Amino acid sequence: MSDVSTSKIAMGCIALAGMVAVVVAMGCDNSSTASQERPRGKPTRLLRLPAPPETTDSCRKHDGKSPLIIPMRADDNGIFIVNIGVEDDDGNTQWIKAAVDTGSEAMLVAGDECDGCEEGIHMGTVKNDGVLLQRGTIRYGSQQDTVAWRSKIIRIPAWLHTCDPLDHDGAHTDITQCIVGEVPVAVVESRTGTSDYNILGLGSQSARGPPATLNALFPQPPRAFQIQVHSDTEARLIIHKPDGAAGCRAPKYKFAVKDKNLGHAHHYLVAGKDATLFKTGAIGGSNPGTPISDKTYDVLFDTGANAISLPAEIYDAIHNTNHVKGVLALTFTTMDQNDQVTLRLDYDRRDKFNAQVLKGHSQDMLIIGITFLKNHSLGFEDDGQTRVMTLDYL
Repeated sequence: MSDVSTSKIAMGCIALAGMVAVVVAMGCDNSSTASQERPRGKPTRLLRLPAPPETTDSCRKHDGKSPLIIPMRADDNGIFIVNIGVEDDDGNTQWIKAAVDTGSEAMLVAGDECDGCEEGIHMGTVKNDGVLLQRGTIRYGSQQDTVAWRSKIIRIPAWLHTCDPLDHDGAHTDITQCIVGEVPVAVVESRTGTSDYNILGLGSQSARGPPATLNALFPQPPRAFQIQVHSDTEARLIIHKPDGAAGCRAPKYKFAVKDKNLGHAHHYLVAGKDATLFKTGAIGGSNPGTPISDKTYDVLFDTGANAISLPAEIYDAIHNTNHVKGVLALTFTTMDQNDQVTLRLDYDRRDKFNAQVLKGHSQDMLIIGITFLKNHSLGFEDDGQTRVMTLDYL
């Protein structure tokens, strides 16, 4: 379980690239203090999740303005998957499945003759044709790929969003449009590692990094998307303009993303602080918690990962407690400095499959996987100059 709790602040006071194949679940509360219940009201409730649109070549091209919904389902590792059509030199569309990854920026697909891609063959492959841009190597947390960068036309089918605030049971129309564009695709020729994924990276373009898919599909900023995680198995990717259309629900909290010039330019990093450990259950009151550090960490919310990766001091503190189940809480300050949002992450040290707590390589960064974000809406906005992370509860 994870909670989002908030407190007001008086004015004036105050490489890893995804694909860790191991799952965590959490719930979400929103309250003025950590021990209070979520305020009553009319939260968005998902009564029906739209099925993915048909994978067809005859799909109307997206107008570049209207918000779109792309339904996603999780695989056995808890990673959410989307359907993508990739056109070959003969004009035929090869349909593949790809993991949606905010921890990387490129599109990567196994080639039909890839050596080492056998375990992921069910996700689909593409022909290694198209204009050759360059060759290189891409390293993820749990796989390493030798690739040929090819220019390819891709299409992602989606439903048009209704943007009706009263539509709580799906908020989509029966009209389909396809995001279509010419994109540099990393076609995998050989692979090593413990995971085997095609990847749709949604990260930012960086000066030294590979071509960013979002920049290719939407060359003119602003660019924005939200990932709404409704359950362990169902989520929605929403592509929209930052301000949304009339009637669209605006995210409740916004956080500044670390400037590209400060490193990790392709990552959406936000500042989290006051790492504190609690016993499992309600936090506060008789469960006051044990502060670990007053240090400020870079935090990456990574939809291509399904574990939590921690600096050594936090990891060691968790494993040195006398309780195997507990809560790690982090505090984030909104852009306007008016709110502090406390994110609660429940863990169980005995879970060695889908809720692993890992020791990271960095002393300054935490990575929070998609499986910690159930009942949350996580989003990012990029106007070409400033990047913003958005967060809300569902």
